Amino acid sequence: MAQLSCAQNTPIRPHGRLPVAAFYDVPADMRSATPGTLIRSEEFDSYTLPYGTTATRILYHSISGRGADAAVSAVVIVPAGPPPAGGWPIIAWAHGFRGIARDCAPSLLEDLGEQSYFSMLLNLGYAVVATDYAGLGTNSRFAYFDLKSNAADVVNAIAAARSAVSNLGKQWMVMGDDEGGSVSVAVGERERNSNDAGFLGSVALGGVMDGRGIAGRLTQTFPARLIYVAAGISSVYPQFSARDILVNSALPFYEAAGKSCESNSQLPALEIAQVLKPGWEQNRYAREYFAANTLGQVRMSQPLLVLASESDALLPVAMTAQTVARLCKQGDHVLFYKYDDRSSHALLGDSVRDQLSWIQERFSGKMPAENCE
Repeated sequence: MAQLSCAQNTPIRPHGRLPVAAFYDVPADMRSATPGTLIRSEEFDSYTLPYGTTATRILYHSISGRGADAAVSAVVIVPAGPPPAGGWPIIAWAHGFRGIARDCAPSLLEDLGEQSYFSMLLNLGYAVVATDYAGLGTNSRFAYFDLKSNAADVVNAIAAARSAVSNLGKQWMVMGDDEGGSVSVAVGERERNSNDAGFLGSVALGGVMDGRGIAGRLTQTFPARLIYVAAGISSVYPQFSARDILVNSALPFYEAAGKSCESNSQLPALEIAQVLKPGWEQNRYAREYFAANTLGQVRMSQPLLVLASESDALLPVAMTAQTVARLCKQGDHVLFYKYDDRSSHALLGDSVRDQLSWIQERFSGKMPAENCE
């Protein structure tokens, strides 16, 4: 068994990472407001984006994992040139796992984490609204893999973006990769009870993983990721302590993960016994957390496109197929494609034709095909 250590290195800003500016600080006198209410905005020109595009950082009200008012940061990017009649159609981006510390926010990366993909969407005439999720960027707690609060952050970013940028249209859809794919499904479930006729559907890139499968899968492939799951549970349930499920030797990594995004690259390949206590899955709050984050308990309001890799080691296509089957069983309109790619980023590029075909159908008012069995 490997010897654990948590090195205290001198922090160095990595190439491409931006500092946490005062813009992200939550106002000391902030009062609760309707989710989606804009707090502040500013144009920001230090991102690597196509010439002529405009990026605007926004800070807005949303809902934390505990159901309380929370300030969340996001970036709104619009294409160059005049908008079409009715305003720019919107792609809301739900990002995948990047860490749980404040400085892990994608809006603190010069390329926003997906520069080439965002550039393609902008060049095709779509605006992009990319939330950081509560606790990334702002100085609150990030509820990792709490699909309901993460989905709320995506939805509320749309209203705030329209308050900050005048030329956005009414029609929008959500796309996400890695854990963001599951968030995209959760957005579709959340929109079931909304009156937003402009929402058109969800795209999950790299498959979908939910509370029913994440615990078992991560213990088999990447137990260290459950350190972050423990942080997510504690963000939702104040009665829960990470010490309830983590062994003592894992606690230094838990503490470091919440303080700096650099700790992600320093996390070694840990065995399950180096992370979790025996019987941890019987913890009351862990069980409630996984149950609450299981997809397929509410029908989605609009169609779903799922693109998954046949050879993804972390998220096997069979696990995605199980979730898709559950969604189909409850009557969701799902189109599910499988590709022979080894990573979500390879999948992102290789499936572009199918993505764009589906997206264009939705923005033109057409109902795409589905292949539920």
